[in-house]
Amino acid sequence: MAINNIPTFTGTAPAIGQEQSVFDQNVQDELTYMNQLSVGVNAFASEANTLASQVDADAVAAKAKADADAAAKAAAD
Repeated sequence: MAINNIPTFTGTAPAIGQEQSVFDQNVQDELTYMNQLSVGVNAFASEANTLASQVDADAVAAKAKADADAAAKAAAD
C-alpha cells in the first residue's frame, strides 16, 4: 500500500505587483486550496497510521514465528 501525496497548489501564488483583479483571484485560489488542505493532510495521516499498524502487526507475527521456530528446533535437538 502506498500513501497518497498531499495535493499541491497548482495555481499562481499572489504577489505584490500583480494587477489587483489578478491578485484577488490568486488570493481566492490559494485560500480555497488551503481550506481543502486539511482533507489531504488528514487522509495522508490516516494512511500512514494504517501502514504503521500493519508494520507493527507484521513485526509481532514475525517474532511469534521466530519464537515458534526456535522452540521447535530446541525440541528437536
